Amino acid sequence: GCLEESKHNNADAIIILQIVLVVAIAAQPHATWLLQL
Repeated sequence: GCLEESKHNNADAIIILQIVLVVAIAAQPHATWLLQL
């Protein structure tokens, strides 16, 4: 039904946001490490 679809969409959005956050946090030390090279 519509409720299940909206739940899936919300879960997908949350997963995408978490991935973006993890990538951003993981990329920060690499960015400074690359600058030090």
